[in-house]
Amino acid sequence: MSTSSNLPLSLQADLDRARASILPAHREMPEGVVSSPDVAFIHINDWAFLNGHAYFKVSGSLKEGRYRYRMKSQEDQWVLRHISLDHNHPSTPNPFSLQPHASRRPGFAEAISVAKVHRGVLTYSESKGVLKMMGLTIGPKRYYNLIRKEQSQSLSPQEEALMLLQYLESRNVHVVVNEQYVLDERGNKTDRVIMCIVWWTAAQIQLARVDNTNSTFEFLQAFSTAESANNIRFILQVLEDYFFYDCPGFAVLAGDFGSGLSAGFAQKAAQDAVDREKQPAGKGKQVVQESVLDELQANFTPLPTAAPPQPDYEADSQTIIVDIDWVRTVNPTVLGINQESVILQFCTWHAAEAIKRKLIAKGYTKERREKLNRLIWDWIKAPDLQKPEDARDKSILNLGVDENEYLVGWYQPKEPQFCHAYTCQYRNLGVHSTQRVEGNHHLLTANLHKNLTVSDAVHRICNRFDSLIDDFEQRLSRNRISEPRLVDVTFFQLALRRVTHFCLELCRIELLQAKELYDRELSAEVEEHQFDPGVGCTETCQLPLRCRLPCKHWMLHFYRKNEPIRINLFHPRWLIDGPPVLHKPWQIRLDNHDYTRDEHIWDQDTGDRSIRAGEQLIIDTTLSMVEKHKNLPPGGNETFALAFKKLNDSLASRQDRRLERLQAMPRRLPDAIIQPKVTFIPGRKRALTGREAAEQQEKEEARERRRAQIQA
Repeated sequence: MSTSSNLPLSLQADLDRARASILPAHREMPEGVVSSPDVAFIHINDWAFLNGHAYFKVSGSLKEGRYRYRMKSQEDQWVLRHISLDHNHPSTPNPFSLQPHASRRPGFAEAISVAKVHRGVLTYSESKGVLKMMGLTIGPKRYYNLIRKEQSQSLSPQEEALMLLQYLESRNVHVVVNEQYVLDERGNKTDRVIMCIVWWTAAQIQLARVDNTNSTFEFLQAFSTAESANNIRFILQVLEDYFFYDCPGFAVLAGDFGSGLSAGFAQKAAQDAVDREKQPAGKGKQVVQESVLDELQANFTPLPTAAPPQPDYEADSQTIIVDIDWVRTVNPTVLGINQESVILQFCTWHAAEAIKRKLIAKGYTKERREKLNRLIWDWIKAPDLQKPEDARDKSILNLGVDENEYLVGWYQPKEPQFCHAYTCQYRNLGVHSTQRVEGNHHLLTANLHKNLTVSDAVHRICNRFDSLIDDFEQRLSRNRISEPRLVDVTFFQLALRRVTHFCLELCRIELLQAKELYDRELSAEVEEHQFDPGVGCTETCQLPLRCRLPCKHWMLHFYRKNEPIRINLFHPRWLIDGPPVLHKPWQIRLDNHDYTRDEHIWDQDTGDRSIRAGEQLIIDTTLSMVEKHKNLPPGGNETFALAFKKLNDSLASRQDRRLERLQAMPRRLPDAIIQPKVTFIPGRKRALTGREAAEQQEKEEARERRRAQIQA
C-alpha cells in the first residue's frame, strides 16, 4: 500500500475513508473464475487503488493488456488471467489523481452537482472557493468539461430554434423574429432561416425611458446573423413599435463606420414613405391594399442560395473600415423613429484606427505613424470649429499624395460626425466612442464566450433579467438619501435629492466656471455678461446642448441674485421620480412645468403595450372599437361592425395560412460560421534590397565554411 506523510491531512483522511470502503474480498490480487467481466474490472481497480495504480479498458491488440478474459468452452464460466504484473507508471501516493479513481473521493458526486450549477455563472476560482467552504473539491479540467457531454447531444437547427423560442416565451419576455426563405436556382422555397431574434422585458422598456444614473444596462437583446441593412431596419422597427410608440425616439445614434447602419435607416425611411403613399384614400382601394399585404409578408423575403458578391470587409461591430466604398455612403442625418431626424455619430476610436491601418498598409514606419497618430487625435479632439482645420492641415503635410486624398476626400466631409468640435453640440450625453457598449464592456461579456451555442448564450443572458429593476432602484435610493460631497448645497438646495448624483456632478463643474466668471467681472477683467432669462443662453454651451441642463450663464444669473437655481430648469429625465416620458420637445425656460409636484404612478408594466404576449393590446383595441361604434352617427353602426368583422376574418385566415406554411417548413437557426484557421503570413515585410540579400548570402556561406572545418 502506497502512503506518504507529505500529503495534506484532509487528503489522507479521504484516502483512509475510501480504502475502508473497499470489500475485503477485493483487497487481494484478482485471478481465477469471476461472475462477469464487469465485476472483475471492479475487483481489479479496487486492488489497484490500494496499491496506487489504476486500470482501464482498451480496445485493439491483446498484447497491450495486463489482464485477459476468456470463456471456458465447457462450463460457460468467465476466467480471469493476468498476463503481466509490470506497471507502465510508478505507484502514486494519491490515487485520487488517477482518472479511474477520481470518483472514489468522498463528496465527489456532491461536488459535481454543485459545480454544474456554478458552471457558466462563476469562474473556476470562484467556484473553488465556494466548494472549499463546503469541504468539497474539484479540478479545473473537470470543472470546465462539465457541460461538454451535454453539448455533444446536439439538436437539429429546427429543434433548437423551436426550443429557443419556447424558452423565451416561458420567461415572459417579448420575442420578435425576422426570418427569410432560401430559394433554389428555380426560385422555389427550400428552407426558412432565422436572420434575427430580438427579445426584451417590460423592465427594459422602463429603463430605456427613465434611467438617468449614467450606468450601462441591457437595452434589448438581439441575435443577428450580421449587421446588415435588413437586420438593422428590423431592429429599428421593433424600437418604433414597442419602445417609442408613444414618445419621441432617440436623437443621436453612435456607431462605427459600417454602411449597414446608415443603409438600415435609409431602407426604413423609404419603406415608411411607401407605406404612407399606400394608405387607402377611399373604399375602392382597400381591397387592393389587403391583397398586397397578403402577398408581401416579411417572412417571404427571398434569401438566394447563391450569395451576391460582397466587398472585402464585412460591416460588423469590430470592423475597421478602410475602403472608401464603405465610408462615402453614410449620411450625417437620417430619418429614424416616427420619421424624426436622427444624427448618426461615428465612434472616434474607429475613425482613428481606420486611418492608422491605412498608414500601416501603405508602409509607414512606426515612428512616423506614432507622430501622425498624435496629429490625428489632435484633429479629432479639437475643442472648437477652428482648431480641427489647423490640426487636419498639419496631418496632411506629413502624408503622401494617396493618403492626402484618402483623408481629405473621405474623412473631411465626415468631420461633423466624429470630431469633438461638432459632436460636443449634439444631444449625446457626452458620448464620443462606442467602446463602452461593445465587446470590451464587462456587462456584455459576463458569463459569455465564443464557444457557447446560441441557446446556452440566451439562457445566460435571460438569467440577468430579474435584477434589472432592483439594481436601478438601489441606485436611485442612494440618490434619494444622500448628497454629493463637493456640491454647493446652498445653490442646489432645490435640486438636492430630486435629481441624480450624476446630474449634480455635471452641474457642479459648470457652477465652478460660473463663479470664476463672476469673480472676473468683479475684478473688472471682463465686462458683465448680459443675460436675458426670457431668451435663455445664446452661446454654444455644451451642457444645455448635450444634456439639457442649465449652463454657467444660467447659473451666473441666479448666483448674482444669491438665489438657488430652480428645479424646472433641469430636464425631467434627470428627476429621480419624474414622468415616464415627455410627449413634446423641452427647452430650458423659466416657465417650465415643475414635475416634482406631480404624482407619477408606476407599475411593473409601465410603457409595455404587449402585456401577456400582446393579449392586453388586443383587448384594448377591441374596447376602443366598441367605444367608437357607440359614438357613430345613425346609419353607420352596422356598416362599421361588418367592416370590423371582415377585417378580423381576413387577419385570422392570413394567420392560419402562415401557421400552415410554418408547419410545412419549420424555421431553423442559421448554419454555424466556421472561422478559418489563422495563418501568419509576413505580408507586411518589405522585400530585401540587393545589398541586404548579398550580405545575408555572405553570412550563410561563412557558416557553411565553419561547419565544414569543424566536421573535418
